[in-house]
Amino acid sequence: MISLGKWMAVGSMALASFNAQASSWALDEGASSIHFVTVKNAVIAETHEFLEFSGAVAAEEAAVTIDLGSVETLIPIRNERMREMLFEVASYPEATLTAPVAQTTLEALAPGESVEQRLSGTLSLKGSAIALEFSVRISRQGPEAVRVESLGPVMVSAEQLGLAAGVEALRAIAGLNSITPMVPVSFSLLFRAP
Repeated sequence: MISLGKWMAVGSMALASFNAQASSWALDEGASSIHFVTVKNAVIAETHEFLEFSGAVAAEEAAVTIDLGSVETLIPIRNERMREMLFEVASYPEATLTAPVAQTTLEALAPGESVEQRLSGTLSLKGSAIALEFSVRISRQGPEAVRVESLGPVMVSAEQLGLAAGVEALRAIAGLNSITPMVPVSFSLLFRAP
């Protein structure tokens, strides 16, 4: 027969285990990056980034929310035009990427170990949502840190996300011949255990 004290100890351990599993791995923004490339006049490629984003891996899903107002192109007037004319941040301040990444996959990796996966995710922006297929490398970087990084660029269609009119407005105001509507996106995201 199990004593009350032993029963309570077993119950506490079970509850602690449940809470550990229920807790999410939080995105470390300062140790992460999200970049995208634009191509103007068919030959001039420029790399940009988002400076503010948040996210977590919980249960069976990773979710990252991007503050579109934090776009950084290294040209202040272009930042302003992207915020106002392309993303329309006053009405649509965020974009969200979700993808199935099992929390157990992160927890099962030993420090220094990595695994590659093909993911089917969803990118939501300005009321539109598109499916994305992309490959990632998941690497355990210590007892409490896991990095998820894209393997090659993730191709995103501006037209599918309802950004075609904004792209055209940017092209016209900058006096360009063209801005390529397909945008390569790359990311390197560090998640930390609770």
